[in-house]
Amino acid sequence: MATHQKDTVWPARPHSIAKVAILESYLTAWFQILGRKSGVVRLVYVDGFAGPGKYTNHPKGSPIAALKAALMALKNAHPDQSEIEIHCILIEKDERRYQHLCEHIKPFKHPRLMIHPEHGSFEDRFWKIVAGAPTVVSLEDPLFVFIDPFGATGVSFETVNRILKRPTSEVLLSFDADGVARIFQAGSDAAHENILNNIYGGRSWQGVFQKGMAHRQLTRSALALYIEQLRSVPVKYVFPFEMQKPAGESEYFLVFASRHPLGLKKMKEAMRRIDKSGRYRFCSAHADQAELFDFNDPVRYANSMWETYEGQTISYSEANDYALLDTP
Repeated sequence: MATHQKDTVWPARPHSIAKVAILESYLTAWFQILGRKSGVVRLVYVDGFAGPGKYTNHPKGSPIAALKAALMALKNAHPDQSEIEIHCILIEKDERRYQHLCEHIKPFKHPRLMIHPEHGSFEDRFWKIVAGAPTVVSLEDPLFVFIDPFGATGVSFETVNRILKRPTSEVLLSFDADGVARIFQAGSDAAHENILNNIYGGRSWQGVFQKGMAHRQLTRSALALYIEQLRSVPVKYVFPFEMQKPAGESEYFLVFASRHPLGLKKMKEAMRRIDKSGRYRFCSAHADQAELFDFNDPVRYANSMWETYEGQTISYSEANDYALLDTP
């Protein structure tokens, strides 16, 4: 993934613009669908690494995309949704970027849109908010957390695990499998054991990563293990979306995790809208799967499903889950 940025505002690369577009598209659906759910009075979005709010060459960073989606949802809300509140918690550690963000979000005003800019690290500020201000985040509130750090070491698995233990939480995170592979390859020079234990929430990686593994295989193994860890939370609907450099090399993965099939369905719809350029492709979570998914080859996946279930009687939900989790 991108190296650490030193400037307050920097130019967005194509994959960053695509990532923001995916987020805005999904949140527009998320706010509207959950805002219609019986008993829901508050929706909470958390941007763990909010940044300055915009890029030098693009007017929307993830916080602005989220606020635009929230305003759209409130504008289109049904009269029965008149009590719904949307809370957006925007966390940024860098002082200059935080101040820039605070200025950039001022135009977003709505009586039922509550914006909470927070200065500090994601893990520190988020848990203090949850522990100390249940009026902002309660266990019953639908919660969507966007975790987009620079590099592989930005967030511990313990934090992701705690978020997803909540029955109404979803996560979209940037997973730098290439960075994880490089940390392992650097060995003790990079204090790799402590770092990898933090990323995976334990020593599960020790039985998977092997010295001498090809770098590509190591990155695939890093991704597959992380998804296995998420599913052990347990969260069933986990899917990776590969962001690539123009040369076709893997940049990093957007990983979506939810307990609900509708969440994954809507996320894949959002991803497909961006994928029309052909630059960003689905990738299997299986370490031995070398090929990337393609949206435009339904026959291939129909045949794969036939081979998987030939001669069996299966439920609709099982067939639907196969389609969601193993095909585009």
